[in-house]
Amino acid sequence: MKDKDVLLAFEAQEMMPKEPEPWQDLPEVRPPIFPTVLLPEDCMELVEAFAASIPVPVDYAACALLGAVSAALVGRVEVQPRVGHTEPIQLYQCMGGPSGTSKSSAMKSFIAPLEAYLVEQNKAVRERNREKAHRRELLAGQSKKRGLSMDERMEMRKQMDEIEDEPEFESIQSDTTPEALATYMKRQGGRAIIHTDEGSFINILAGATYGKQGGQANIDTVLKGWEGGSVNIARVTGECFFLKRADLSITVGMQPGMISRMTGHADLADRGFPQRLLYYLPETLSGVDLLHLPAHPVAMLKKWDTKLGLLAGVHRDQVGLLKLTRGAVRVYDEHRQDMHNRLTGDLGGNEALQAWVRKAHGETARLAGILALLEDPDASIVEECHVRNAVELMNSYYIPHAKRAFGGGPSLSSPARALCDKLRMVEDFSETDMYRAVSGQERNKGKNGRQTFQQVLEELSANGYIRRRPVAPISGRGRPPAPVWEVHPSLHQKKPPVRPVQEGCL
Repeated sequence: MKDKDVLLAFEAQEMMPKEPEPWQDLPEVRPPIFPTVLLPEDCMELVEAFAASIPVPVDYAACALLGAVSAALVGRVEVQPRVGHTEPIQLYQCMGGPSGTSKSSAMKSFIAPLEAYLVEQNKAVRERNREKAHRRELLAGQSKKRGLSMDERMEMRKQMDEIEDEPEFESIQSDTTPEALATYMKRQGGRAIIHTDEGSFINILAGATYGKQGGQANIDTVLKGWEGGSVNIARVTGECFFLKRADLSITVGMQPGMISRMTGHADLADRGFPQRLLYYLPETLSGVDLLHLPAHPVAMLKKWDTKLGLLAGVHRDQVGLLKLTRGAVRVYDEHRQDMHNRLTGDLGGNEALQAWVRKAHGETARLAGILALLEDPDASIVEECHVRNAVELMNSYYIPHAKRAFGGGPSLSSPARALCDKLRMVEDFSETDMYRAVSGQERNKGKNGRQTFQQVLEELSANGYIRRRPVAPISGRGRPPAPVWEVHPSLHQKKPPVRPVQEGCL
């Protein structure tokens, strides 16, 4: 080939547009909505109907439902994802939202039947314990009578020691110190429930009421309660006791600012408390017609009362164990490996988030067990579909919300988020045409409107939501065509529907 031909071929190659780099993973533009389809059908219908009738984000109703199940089963059921590894069913959950978003309505409605059940059961337990106390008093009086031999007195003392008080059922606490919590747990067989729509309990853990102790609270009992660990208490007052197993269920509602302070609190974060929580941080509802809300699902809530009562009554004699089927173990192991890989991947830039991810596979096992028990309160196995849906919950919902809680997610400006909503409908767009479409908005008017629009495009491009389509250089005269931008496929394409929990379980 002659030198002239080589030069022409080189120039022709330069005139051709270059292939763009492959798309990178797209961060979430808005927090995902809780995928209710992953719940059993009756729970899905209840959560959606309840959320629509209040109205609240469906996330709040789902959080309240799962929190009530966690409270009903605390310390009494474990799931075994593999031999030598068990996870207690109880969850630590945090529901975030500004004041006035009806968090309280959701939390109270789903926990109410359990609260009534526990109060009724404790009345009976305390009556039986009073009878036992009277029997001990009678034996103590008889042992002091004259004429009794030493052996007879010892036998009465032995009978007194054998009359032990029956542990009470769990009580639901909202505002308590870790020290008082441990005392409650001692009386209740090592179990307790924190269920509150206020963040006062978190403030106490953060040391808000411990000025004389250097502003630090002893949160060992709370940390151990997540994993069913043992607690040994020895106080300066002389009170000493040992909890062979401490189990705690926590569901708290907080405002977003409090969540940021909690995840950024040095003492709590260093000891791993925020990393034990599942987060629900939906955006508030807008554009709701409050004059024509659907009816409150009274009949569904009555069925929920019955199901929650069944869950609260199972495995009261001994801790129940849920084992995974062979297919469920395979899916769980793949998920565990995926979580390990993500520590150095898209979740590797935030140390607090990394610590949360290290516990994520355990949370997935707990969620799978809860899904199995929601279908059948007497279940003894966790099937593959339960684990698959728990994995989908973790990947599509809890991880994005954990990113928001720990500051690891995207932080687009309000104009950029607004433009993203428009871009969901297109695969690409001309810069000129898109500017005309949004030029009527207040921020894009005036002499600085075009500049503001350009800044939004640059922000979206820097975060990977859009990219400029390569074009061949124009030779000769004439105005160059307007730039064309491609939209990230994940932004404008719908995700495939997830499989409901019922499929494959029968």
